[in-house]
Amino acid sequence: MIKNFSHNPEVWQVAAAWYIRRDLNQALNVIHKGLMIHKDCQLLYSEAIQLELLNREKR
Repeated sequence: MIKNFSHNPEVWQVAAAWYIRRDLNQALNVIHKGLMIHKDCQLLYSEAIQLELLNREKR
């Protein structure tokens, strides 16, 4: 899905949400890759912050 629709920031968010259940670090990697393409996207930045906080809680 990311391969075909990488121009859409919401796709990166959905992909990260899918990974949250399996591997939080992989979800963070997906969001960071999305931020490399969409540098000004508030949606991805807020998602990254939430995932970073969730990662800190789990540690």
